[in-house]
Amino acid sequence: QALGDLQALYALVGTPATAIDGEHWINAPDRPDTIAIARGKVYLIQFTAHWCAPCRNSYPGMKAVAARFAAAPFETIFVTQLYGTFEGRPATASEELADNQAYDITRLGIPFRIAINPGGNAQPASGTNEGRYKVMGIPQIVVIDKRGMIRQIVTGWDQGNTARLTALVESLVREPAM
Repeated sequence: QALGDLQALYALVGTPATAIDGEHWINAPDRPDTIAIARGKVYLIQFTAHWCAPCRNSYPGMKAVAARFAAAPFETIFVTQLYGTFEGRPATASEELADNQAYDITRLGIPFRIAINPGGNAQPASGTNEGRYKVMGIPQIVVIDKRGMIRQIVTGWDQGNTARLTALVESLVREPAM
C-alpha cells in the first residue's frame, strides 16, 4: 500500500496543479474560499502543521526563498488543518484559529497566505487539498511552474532544501509562461 501511495504522489509531477481551498485564511485580507493557480506565476505550496518540528525548521528557508523572489511572479502558500489541540492542550476550532494566527504571524513572522480547513481525517479525502496533492507526510512542498504544472514534490526538510528550492525557482521564473 505504501509503495502505491508513493507512486501516486510522484505521478503528480508533470500534471496540472489544482486550486487551494480554505475555509479559513491567515494573511489573506480578502478571505478567499479558493486560490486558483494562475498561469504566469511560480508557486511553492507547503502542507504544514503547527505541531510539526520539521515544518517549523523549514520556515526560515521558505521565508528566504520568498524574499529572494519578492519582485518575481512568485508566491508561497501554506496549507494546514485544524487538529483540535494547540501546544498540547485541547482547543475549539475558534481557539485553534486564534492561536494559529498569533503563532504564525506574531511568533514566527510567516508572511504567506495560509489556508486552514477542518481536519480529523487520518486518510485525506480525495476532494481536500491534502487528498488532491496526495499528502503522505509533512512538510510537503509542491513546486508549480508558470504553466500551472507540478514540477517537483519535496517531502521533509533539510538545510539543503533552501539552496535547492532557490535554484529551482530561479530557473522556473526565467521560463516563459507559454
